[in-house]
Amino acid sequence: MPNKLVVVCLCLLAVIASVPASAAGQQAGNAFRDHAPDKVAQVESLIRRQLGLLKTAVNDFDRPVLAQGYAVPIRNPFADLPATLQQGMAQEGIDLKAMATYPALYVAGHLSGANALKIINTDPHTVLVVGSGTITHQPIYSRGPIVLVGDAHLMSEVYSEDLLWYGAQASNSGMDPNIGFPVITSRNDPQHSLGINPYSADEENQAINALGSAKTHRTAEDAPPVVAASNRPASDTPQTTIRVPEMDEIHNTTANQQRCQAYAAYAVGQNALNKRYGCGFTGLRWNEDKAGQANWCMNVLENETDAESAARARQLDDCATRKAALDNPENQPAIPAACHDPAVQFTPVKSIYHAYRYRRELKQPVQGGLISHDYNRDGTQDYIFLEVNGDDAQVTACLSHKGSYVRQPSEIRFSAAGDDLEGMQYDLSPDGAGLKLDIGYLMHDIGDSDRT
Repeated sequence: MPNKLVVVCLCLLAVIASVPASAAGQQAGNAFRDHAPDKVAQVESLIRRQLGLLKTAVNDFDRPVLAQGYAVPIRNPFADLPATLQQGMAQEGIDLKAMATYPALYVAGHLSGANALKIINTDPHTVLVVGSGTITHQPIYSRGPIVLVGDAHLMSEVYSEDLLWYGAQASNSGMDPNIGFPVITSRNDPQHSLGINPYSADEENQAINALGSAKTHRTAEDAPPVVAASNRPASDTPQTTIRVPEMDEIHNTTANQQRCQAYAAYAVGQNALNKRYGCGFTGLRWNEDKAGQANWCMNVLENETDAESAARARQLDDCATRKAALDNPENQPAIPAACHDPAVQFTPVKSIYHAYRYRRELKQPVQGGLISHDYNRDGTQDYIFLEVNGDDAQVTACLSHKGSYVRQPSEIRFSAAGDDLEGMQYDLSPDGAGLKLDIGYLMHDIGDSDRT
């Protein structure tokens, strides 16, 4: 029985330790945070939803990494700050002496592009330090304070349930949320400026080496971090902002509305392809309700909308591949046997799954899949159609002659697969007793042209 009690007590301690400050009560040292419990709770709900992706994310890009297992320890940035700075911040309601007792974790590196990481600090009593030279393309979330030093540059969201403090050269670009309680950006105000960097070059380099190149994606040729003495001015022009975000900013309402309008338009466009291809997909995923799609988007995480768009794209790809298959009876034009390739290399088709202008679509280069007309005026229909051999496509004419037909492949030949970055597209259509050929040409980064 005593052993069981010990186990129960240990479990309870683990549960209590995992409860964030927003649930356990006010956090000492920050009046801004304590005076905005509703807003802090909103950030906490976002963090909890992101933590849910640890188990449910389908790829490493969406799955977050925990700072507690990823970052490395570093000296608390609030230690050894000038007395004037500590006093100035205390007058605003921020007790740097209390925060100086927290452990600090350090992250840095080229966390962009394919190396982008979504980082979460789960401990409200840990300071997350974003180091010099850092570039991010994924969000950072923290229950505790976040400090950006040197020339750290964030290009995506940053959410802190506590202080978010920018050094004099650190920055955040774009319209993404920039949330902290409060957010402090400063240049040359001794009472509110963190300066360029509270760390020496040696301190940052030791932390960067501890992280290792696999985490920082830095090479030996990379320049050392940009550092300077604590509280050193970056300019002669005082610029200080201390502010608490509005609720709409926390949810990034403007950016989310723009994102969700784009998502809804894309979803409706995908459904239009579903109808045009005759795929027959139905259900909540497939509809023309743009407003409904946008409203749903506003209530879920971006990875969920990305997953829906990707799922529709996969279904459309499967459908188009089936529709363009050589053995699909619906994809075979009705032409006389004499019009078929006697060498059995080329197969007549109505449609191909063709890439052009940055997208792949089910297309009929010969309008309607088959053009029939009495071109030689002998009272018998002649045929013009497309045929393929692997990735090679050609337009072929089949003209009546003495009770039979004569095949005549044309000079219109191109890739049946196409290239969405560079290539040509042909559209052949009837024009009275003649034919009209539209030719599109595209080369990425150079331009495109069309002619008839």
